[in-house]
Amino acid sequence: MHVPVLKTELIQYLNISGDGIYVDCTGGGGGHASSVRDNLTSGRLIVLDRDPDAFARLNDLFEGDSRVTVVQENFRYVSDVLADLGIEKVDGLYADFGVSSFQLNEAERGFSFRRDGELDMRMNPDEGESAKDVVNKYTQEQLEEIIYRYGEERFSKRIAQEIVRR
Repeated sequence: MHVPVLKTELIQYLNISGDGIYVDCTGGGGGHASSVRDNLTSGRLIVLDRDPDAFARLNDLFEGDSRVTVVQENFRYVSDVLADLGIEKVDGLYADFGVSSFQLNEAERGFSFRRDGELDMRMNPDEGESAKDVVNKYTQEQLEEIIYRYGEERFSKRIAQEIVRR
């Protein structure tokens, strides 16, 4: 069962108005969104997720609830999504960044530490390059930059050398 982190704090600090408009930028398992939805009367909740599996789960979870709109999209396009829905202003917006337990538990997604699977690590398996492609095609310098910039790893050069050597 999916248990959202900091759910109580989210509800407290969003200070939800029953008729407000809220945006969940990273719907995931729907735990946070369900809590927000439960505090709405005539309000509206827009839930985004780029992961096709999460999108399907979220659609099932909120099916038939006219207060909730689920959109399969990257949160970076939240302004476009809101414009398409005719929404000019929202009362609250939140995101739970990172990998979900669903992604970690599915070996084929390539995030798992416990299960063997292809090294993929994409939030949407239909978009962009997989991690396998990156580690096998990028130069040592490119890998070093990625590891240093996004992993804040001071030994990025040694790590990149080891990746290229294998």
